[in-house]
Amino acid sequence: MTKNMIATPDEKTLRQRQLWITWGLSAVSGGLMAASMPNFDISILSWVALVPLLLAIQYMPDKSAKTLALPFGIIWSIAVHNWYPDVLGPMLGYVLIVVVGSYYATLIGLGVALQRKLPAPVNLLALPVLWSAIEFIKYIAPIVEDWWFVWLANGQWRFPPALQILSVTGLPGLSFLLMLANVALAALVSRAWREYKIDWSGALALGCVIAVVAWGAVTIPTPPANTFAIAATADLAKQEAQPNVLTNRRPLCRHARNVAGAFRCRC
Repeated sequence: MTKNMIATPDEKTLRQRQLWITWGLSAVSGGLMAASMPNFDISILSWVALVPLLLAIQYMPDKSAKTLALPFGIIWSIAVHNWYPDVLGPMLGYVLIVVVGSYYATLIGLGVALQRKLPAPVNLLALPVLWSAIEFIKYIAPIVEDWWFVWLANGQWRFPPALQILSVTGLPGLSFLLMLANVALAALVSRAWREYKIDWSGALALGCVIAVVAWGAVTIPTPPANTFAIAATADLAKQEAQPNVLTNRRPLCRHARNVAGAFRCRC
C-alpha cells in the first residue's frame, strides 16, 4: 500500500466534518419540509425545502445519496406521522416512522443515482419523474394505495394556485412540480456558487413551474356570493367522520380533499 493511499488524521477529520455538514443540511431540509405540512402550514417552504439536501449531496458526491438523505426523511416522517404510535402502538408506530423516513430517503437516493447517469439538461427531470412515478404507483396499486404516507404535495392544501393542477394530473403531478422547483433551484444555486454563471436549464425548468402556478392562479373561478365550507375530521382509531359546517368561507379546488383531511365546496 502506497503512502498516498493512506488517509492522514487531518484528512479523516476533514471528511468527518464534511459528513456532519451534509447531514446537518439534510436535517435542515427535513425541518423545512415538516414546516410546510398541515401541522404548520407554511406551504411556500415545500418549493425550496429540498435545496439544502440536494446541495449537500453535490458537496459529497462519493457518499450514498440515500445515506445523506436519511436525516431529511426521518425528521419529516417524525413530524407528519407522529400519530402512528397512538393508533398502531408504540413499538410498531415508532418502527414505521423510521421505515417511512427511510422510504423517503430511498426515493431521493434512486432519483439522484438516475440523475447522475443522464446527460444535462435531461438529468434535471430524473428526480421529479422518479418521485412522482412512485407516488402514482402507490396511488393506484392494490393494498399500498390505502397506506397512509404523507405526500410531497400535502403542504399545498391551502395554496389554490398550485391545487388547480390536480384536476389535470392528480397529486403526482403536483409532487412533480414541487420536486422540479427544488431541483431547478439547487442547480441554479450550485452553478452560481461554483462558476458564477446561470444554469439556463435550471432557469427554464423553474420558469415552467412558475408558468403552471400562474395558470392555476388565473383559472380559479370566482366564487358565488353564497358559499359554505365543509371541514371533516376523523377518529383514526374508529375511522368515523365528523363533519362540521362553516359559513362564508371561500371555496378551494374540489381536489383539495385529497391533499388534506378538509375540503371546501361551493353551493
